[in-house]
Amino acid sequence: MVTNPALAAMEVTDKSTLNFEGYIRTGIGVSDGGEGQAEFMAPGAATKYRLGNEADTNIEMAFNYRHYLDAQKAAEDPSVQAYLMLDGYTKRDNGLDITLDHVAQAYVSFDNFIGEGVKAWAGRRYYDRQSIHMTDHFWLNTGQNSQAGAGIEGIKLGGADFSAAIIRAEDNQANDAIDSTGLDFRLKNIALNEGGNLNFWAYYNSRPENETAGLDDESGYGLAAWHTQSLLDGRGSNTIHAIYRDGTAVPQHGFTPNPLMNNGTTLDINTFELATDLVVSATENVDVGFTALYRTTEEETAAGTTTTDWYSIGVRPQIAMTEHLSWVFDLGYDRVDNGTTDAGLMKSTVAFQIGKGKGYWSRPVLRVFGTYAQWGDEFEGQVGGDVYADRTDGWTTGVQTEWWW
Repeated sequence: MVTNPALAAMEVTDKSTLNFEGYIRTGIGVSDGGEGQAEFMAPGAATKYRLGNEADTNIEMAFNYRHYLDAQKAAEDPSVQAYLMLDGYTKRDNGLDITLDHVAQAYVSFDNFIGEGVKAWAGRRYYDRQSIHMTDHFWLNTGQNSQAGAGIEGIKLGGADFSAAIIRAEDNQANDAIDSTGLDFRLKNIALNEGGNLNFWAYYNSRPENETAGLDDESGYGLAAWHTQSLLDGRGSNTIHAIYRDGTAVPQHGFTPNPLMNNGTTLDINTFELATDLVVSATENVDVGFTALYRTTEEETAAGTTTTDWYSIGVRPQIAMTEHLSWVFDLGYDRVDNGTTDAGLMKSTVAFQIGKGKGYWSRPVLRVFGTYAQWGDEFEGQVGGDVYADRTDGWTTGVQTEWWW
């Protein structure tokens, strides 16, 4: 009988394991005049530079149970996995209460039954998410906050891995749910050069007519390619991605597959994005993250067609003073041009942190930070909340902890 599920990799029987996994991000912060911590994000940008710029609490708690058919429990042996995750999220100005009342993931997978490395699964799942950590930009995320899905992955096609999934989404912004269905196909790990691999994604999304919401049936598609290159003998990597989406394949944001066109005002939309994401350990004590991004969006409404261009570039160096103490610096710039407004936002953060160890990815950490931002006159009143509504610059300071395990 399991009495303490927090013991990682705990053996329940001689053929099974139970892991307790999770993520926590929380802290406190203040702005000018003792007001609550503001956030600095360019209007029209999809994300912001996150270090010292997250006025929220995010908790994920998961139980990962796996039963093997063989008591040896080798990774290549057939096994059945049951995964359950609860999560809770709140902004700091939404009160003190936070509850783990949302089932973020709940799925079962059969691994290595069809063939070695092949997984067949069904349920609600964070499905093979792709992101840029520095900005928390999930540029490919078709499973999170879906209703449920099913798929198969790891099928060998030559030297590549093929995956296919069907994912249903339910958007409850109307009197009844606005349903949509996505078909997700991926061909991954194509060896292109030494230490580098190429990956492809194809997607089709369909949303049927919804009379209650006043929506016609619509569809859309997406295509993407990305190349990941290992650097410095495995001490770093760089990913370059290009992604195009059209119609209902354009999501509302990076944490849902629900189409933006569910809003009832967008008649048609397409986006193209090109970005690079570099993280490298330059020396034993110096790590550097760098990202650059360009996205263009063409959106049609009853008022006409608007083209919005978003440019972003940022760098995050981390310098270890000891095994557990380090300085982190974050400098990011976003510029948005939609034909009417053309302005930028610069955000800089300095943080001193205590960590489990050295390195960009080492967690847990406890940070003390100071953040300063400036933005163009055309963004006045749209950045920093009420405390900076009549200004074009602002600051925050605070403490944040972050841990994934």
